[in-house]
Amino acid sequence: MTASHYAPDTLLGRYEWHARAACRGDAKIFFGAGGLVDIARRVCGSCPVRQQCLDQAMRLESGLAHDFRFGVWGGLDPKQRARLDPDVRARSEKRKNVPRYGGKPLAPCGTRGAYERHKRKREPVDDACQAAYDEYLAARSTRASRKAAA
Repeated sequence: MTASHYAPDTLLGRYEWHARAACRGDAKIFFGAGGLVDIARRVCGSCPVRQQCLDQAMRLESGLAHDFRFGVWGGLDPKQRARLDPDVRARSEKRKNVPRYGGKPLAPCGTRGAYERHKRKREPVDDACQAAYDEYLAARSTRASRKAAA
């Protein structure tokens, strides 16, 4: 018996489904651009190992944004797979729950920034925002008087 220079084939069972895939040997339509996506989805629709393919894609791409995912796997395009990924979904939910104005998080009430936002949007100013703004004006006038005395 001769010694092998290769590691034993321990992964064969994990990827044996590749041999039964409907797309075997035709990677161009799955990683091409444009109208090929619809053709790829049709091929995936009749594939007996569609779920294993999708599972592998989700394992390989775990945590990646859709910009870093490529091709059609298990009948889904990169954006569809990103929406299924719990890590990506969690990041998306976190961003969605932060109120934004002009791309920046909104200043919380009780701050000068919130007071100015209320004024800019012609909203009623609550007591906490008014108090924060009054405090700002008092500090500003104190600084001005110190500067004049110096």
